[in-house]
Amino acid sequence: MSMLLQITWTGILSLYLVECRAYFRERNLRSWEGIVGQIHFEANDQRRDDLSFWAEFLATTEDQMHEHSRNFGRLWSLFRDARIVLEMTDYAERNNNLGPAAVEPAEIASLREDAMRVRISTVRTLAGSVLPRSRH
Repeated sequence: MSMLLQITWTGILSLYLVECRAYFRERNLRSWEGIVGQIHFEANDQRRDDLSFWAEFLATTEDQMHEHSRNFGRLWSLFRDARIVLEMTDYAERNNNLGPAAVEPAEIASLREDAMRVRISTVRTLAGSVLPRSRH
């Protein structure tokens, strides 16, 4: 029985890894417009392409997160948008030498750090509002 279980888990893990590889290959082939088009945040079209705009957005997002602690849809949207900003930083890093508008590596690293901070804060806020608090 344990041999069958090992084969099953190995198969499931293999399928998962193949699926992950296909997802990341597809993600790496996306265009800038395809990545920016996924964002749910309501920004005007001129500012959506600007990485400095997203740095400002992520900075203000952490401050506003506590205001939206009961609005699960808004928090989930912030979580998804931060993932898309991470994809934007990956794209900018891969294609930084192409085109006239090169971005400083420090700016990319800072933006990536801010996006991860927003994702972690969003998960904390969601978990904190869903899980019961102990009363000691």
